[in-house]
Amino acid sequence: MSGRLSIYTLGNFKIENGQQSITGNIKKSSKRWKLFQYLLTFSHREISREELIMVLKLHNNDDPEGALSALVYRLRKILSDYTNKAKHHFIETTGSAYTFNQNAHYWHDAEEFENICQQIDQFIQNNSNEVIDIFDQAIDIYNGDYLNEAKSEEWLWSKRNHYRDLLKNTFFKIEDYLKENKDYKNLIRLYDETMQLIQFDEEIIAGSLKSLIKMGKYSQAQYRYNEIKEMYDDNGLIFPPELESLDLSNGNNAEDPVRFLEKLDEECEHEGAFVCSPDKFVELYELEKRRMTREVPPRCVIHIRLAVKDVNKDEDMYFDNLDEIGEEFFKLFTDHLRSGDIVCRWSKKHFIALLANLEYEDAEKITRRIKNLFQAKYGLPDNVDIQKRIYDLC
Repeated sequence: MSGRLSIYTLGNFKIENGQQSITGNIKKSSKRWKLFQYLLTFSHREISREELIMVLKLHNNDDPEGALSALVYRLRKILSDYTNKAKHHFIETTGSAYTFNQNAHYWHDAEEFENICQQIDQFIQNNSNEVIDIFDQAIDIYNGDYLNEAKSEEWLWSKRNHYRDLLKNTFFKIEDYLKENKDYKNLIRLYDETMQLIQFDEEIIAGSLKSLIKMGKYSQAQYRYNEIKEMYDDNGLIFPPELESLDLSNGNNAEDPVRFLEKLDEECEHEGAFVCSPDKFVELYELEKRRMTREVPPRCVIHIRLAVKDVNKDEDMYFDNLDEIGEEFFKLFTDHLRSGDIVCRWSKKHFIALLANLEYEDAEKITRRIKNLFQAKYGLPDNVDIQKRIYDLC
């Protein structure tokens, strides 16, 4: 049996000894573990018995002092039983106070996270390519807010904000480094991963959108903008003015059209359908609609929807893997259309395409082939179906 404790506090609380979980058999909301969490959080100082009695809400007990002593005894015993260490190895007594022994044999994810973030400064100064790998390690450790399950405990807020700000500030240092090295591919990836860990942060969201624009991914920026706006609406939050005012248009268009005109003779190097945002799709649709007033080849609009099969369930509910299915389907859908076709991902579950020079029957065959290709390559969960509908543009 290993004598070292592995303590996880970034995200959900967990203590392990080797491969064995110590917290698994005891409610993590119990006063015993709350005592441990409090001592660990404030391990830089001695904590009086009076303070612990108030924090643990033992003051209404007939014998608060005895209740606290019993809790400390049981906590020490379980830690000793699992590690074969002396009972006072992790929790020390100093006079009438207790403290978590910082010299004990343990590993703490929050301390490791902080050490890694401090190392990153040095790697950036040395212009080392390892900085990305080091930050990936930090992200792997940061699985959520500090002691995420104890949401209502005010004594956690300062520590929780400290680690969240540390992640955010370290990321912005990485951002500057990647911009200087024009590594926008890794920058976008790290933005995505950081936004998963720190939600509703205006600076991070705005930076992500601006980076997509810098890479020329205007449609992707517009799609993400719409997705984020929907997330704010779903959570009853006011959409920040800073994000509302972002210019997601193609900022490379100068007043002088010479640069554009010089490109007219260039060959198109892009394969597959033209991908655009829902707003841009509507504009192109209106243009095609105008063309239909003249005698032109036929055009069709395809609507494909990821739907829930079970009619007894809410069809708007999101499954954990629905967004991933949508991404894979959209990529296959786009790759198997022609370069003159127009396609957009309208939302997580809806895909719209406008196909030129195609009869209704041919559009039906193409749609059926894409659906069969996707099901053969990726499969589908039993509760998800691909539904399609085709419209003649006339």
